[in-house]
Parts: sequence; C-alpha cells; structure tokens
Amino acid sequence: MRLDEILDGMLRAEAEKQKPTDRDKRKAFYASKEWRNSKARYQALAASGGKCQACGASPTDGVTRLVVDHIKPIRKNWMLRFAPANCQVLCQSCNLGKSSDSEEDWRAL
Repeated sequence: MRLDEILDGMLRAEAEKQKPTDRDKRKAFYASKEWRNSKARYQALAASGGKCQACGASPTDGVTRLVVDHIKPIRKNWMLRFAPANCQVLCQSCNLGKSSDSEEDWRAL
C-alpha cells in the first residue's frame, strides 16, 4: 500500500469520527431555544399541572426537576419532535427509569 493511500484512509477515518451523530443532533435539539420555547413543550407543562404524569410527584413532594418527555422517541420519530400529542411531563426519576424504546403514555393514567 502506498503512503498516499494510507494517509487518505486516515483522513477519511478522522472525518468520519468528526461527523455529528444522531445523539449529537438530539442533544443539540434539547438545548435549543427552538425546543425550550416551543408550543408543544409549553402545552405539556401546562397540562401536567406541575406534576409527573407517571407517579404524580410534584415540587411539594421534593421533586427537583420535571422534564418534557417524548412518548415516541425522537431518535425514531424525528418528525414528531414538536407534536404536542407526543409530549408528556415526567419527573427526572420516572424519565430515567423509562426505557428509550418505551412508548408508554402516562398522561391518561
């Protein structure tokens, strides 16, 4: 193998490592003003009444963080990221306990 082929392969490998991943895309989305100020997120927070829609916990119960969860994970359903019907509010504990493959809708329970 020639030196230029080796260098070309190394450059391609390095460029591939630097490509943004789907995980990077989702992380940037959740940090964006577009998501933070979205109608879907606001509607979900308002509808929850300040409580986790899975366990019912609220700040008066010591919950320090409520998060807006996507029922259908956006890694599989990117087009639903701003759909109000795809959002529910969970406490951090319930959100961490929920599998990223789970599509459990806790709003009606």
